[in-house]
Amino acid sequence: MYSAECIFAHCRQLANTKAGQELISRKETAEHLPSYQKKNLERKLKSRAQELFKSAEWFANEMRDFFEGDGAFLENVADLPDELKADFVSARNLMSLGFDEAGLILSGRGLEGVIRRVAKDHRIIMKQPVGRARFFDILSALETKRFAHNGVLVIDEATKHLLQYSRSIRNNPAHPDPARTGKGHSQQAELMAQRANEIWKRCSAAGVQLV
Repeated sequence: MYSAECIFAHCRQLANTKAGQELISRKETAEHLPSYQKKNLERKLKSRAQELFKSAEWFANEMRDFFEGDGAFLENVADLPDELKADFVSARNLMSLGFDEAGLILSGRGLEGVIRRVAKDHRIIMKQPVGRARFFDILSALETKRFAHNGVLVIDEATKHLLQYSRSIRNNPAHPDPARTGKGHSQQAELMAQRANEIWKRCSAAGVQLV
């Protein structure tokens, strides 16, 4: 029960689940178990203990599903290598806790990470190594590049708008905009994940050249 209370203190969403509420309702039972034992109320002790354990098991399953059960978001980045997928995993975890804005920011960083990696792998000519370059410079170097086989832009306008949106949210604490709300953050994060995966697949395919 102590562990459950610590979890509830840090994650109100779990406390509000049916399993969480059921476990909370068993707190009094947990506190009385020692007295049942001292009074040799074996039948009552066994019955109440079984109810408590059943509630704890239900909550444990609920908590696991809460953090790990929703794999839909990560399906959007199924083709990314693990090191490029890490920001999207963190974004999914934060959004599962209700922190959609933080998840959006991490998804934007994940998209930037994919673009950085593409610039490095295709040896986009810059004044300094890609790892130390400003992202703005990397984007500027890539935004005119096209796929050699079909002439399609590597970074289209939709991708640039997603990056701009992510950065505007990231800078929001320094320059708050009262007109902006948190609505749609999870949808934008999903679009960023999809775009990152799409760019990676197209740019990492065998024989692909950028001109």
